[in-house]
Amino acid sequence: MHTGRDGAVAVVTGAAAGIGQGIALRLAEEGAAVGVLDIGSADETVSSIEREGGRSVAVRCDVADIESVKEASEAVSSSLGLSTILVNAAGIYPNQPFADLTFSEWRRVLTVNLDSLFLVCQAFVPHMVDAGSGRIVNISSASVGSTYSLTNLVELVSRTGRRRPSTIRQDDIDPAE
Repeated sequence: MHTGRDGAVAVVTGAAAGIGQGIALRLAEEGAAVGVLDIGSADETVSSIEREGGRSVAVRCDVADIESVKEASEAVSSSLGLSTILVNAAGIYPNQPFADLTFSEWRRVLTVNLDSLFLVCQAFVPHMVDAGSGRIVNISSASVGSTYSLTNLVELVSRTGRRRPSTIRQDDIDPAE
């Protein structure tokens, strides 16, 4: 099944498993070439896409590390072209009692779940501006406690497309709602 995504280049973070993997597979099914970003191996996702005749590239990326994100952006654009779809699906949750959670572990949660949105958007939004359009989807969860900041970041990124003639749409999805 192909749709209007034929020829589009999509980037999905957290795409080695779970929601991110499902989104990457669906985008490929709809005709997009997919940059599959994950801190772990995303070879299974890429193999599934290629087995169905799609184009994909796996890039190991720590979305909380600025250099790793920059390298991922370069790898995707050199392998697949300019990305016009970005899905921020990477996220972590502290699976331990609050009393056992250290501040550094809490900072890591916020860095992966919030700061990474800034880093990844900053690396890939210029592709969308250059292409004249783009779509950003942020998979978020109110349970992590960073929803208010996410909403502010969404507005900031959305304004980027207003400086030059381009259309960049951004949506936030909370699977728990």
